[in-house]
Amino acid sequence: MLHSTAVSASTRNHRAQELQQLLEEQDQQVRDSQASEQKLERELHKLQRCFDMVETQLRALEAARATDREEHRIAMDQAWTEQARLRAQRDSLRQEITSLRRQLADARQATALVLSSMCVTASASGEPSTQRAAIDCPSGYVCIYPEINFGGQPWGRRASDGSVKDLPSAIRDRGSSVRNNSDRTARVYEKRNHAGRWVSPSAAAPSTTCVATTSTTRPAP
Repeated sequence: MLHSTAVSASTRNHRAQELQQLLEEQDQQVRDSQASEQKLERELHKLQRCFDMVETQLRALEAARATDREEHRIAMDQAWTEQARLRAQRDSLRQEITSLRRQLADARQATALVLSSMCVTASASGEPSTQRAAIDCPSGYVCIYPEINFGGQPWGRRASDGSVKDLPSAIRDRGSSVRNNSDRTARVYEKRNHAGRWVSPSAAAPSTTCVATTSTTRPAP
């Protein structure tokens, strides 16, 4: 009886120890689980902060991109506006140039008509002046007269002496008719330094050659 009671007590103690050990193991597992959970929580908070930082940067980039797109759109609108303005200015200048060219052509035509009428007047005035011009202009010379129909005191230059860039003051800007009494081609220019309109009188028909103003003569070989 005593032996049976001792065995039962020993068994209870053994079971109690096993139970205590099991409880301690479970308690350790709980603590390990809590430690793992806390660690995971810390990592989760860390990842959340990283996520928030990345999201903030992404929003800033999106805002900057939207600003760039708006600035690009504004710049493009300004460029299109400036291009349209420049095109309109170009078209206006083209019209103005066309108008000026027409005015210049009309002026040239009017000047040609005036010169033609002066030549006709000189031709219609008769032969005596032509004969006087032929006598007054020596052979081999180019002569410029201050009056139409070869009137007045002429200024003459030998054609073989070459060109003259400016005329003497006595005849400058006063030439009204010219005679080429040489076998060379001569050009009489409207302005000095061989500039402006010019005529090339022929010795064969002196009475039909006249100029309104003359400042340069250029005999050509």
